[in-house]
Amino acid sequence: MDRLRARISDKRVLALVKAFLKAGVMNHGMFEDTGTGTPQGGILSPLLANIALTALDEHFH
Repeated sequence: MDRLRARISDKRVLALVKAFLKAGVMNHGMFEDTGTGTPQGGILSPLLANIALTALDEHFH
């Protein structure tokens, strides 16, 4: 979230990302809490990957 705050200033977007990260997942009809990360294939994964890879790209540039 610290890296997101450095790149995104809109508090509504940050709150939405945080809510997605804490939402948990359904697995075979059972709810499972997610302690860390984002589920594979989640709609948030591309956004978080782009932010992480941008920092890596800037480092090597």
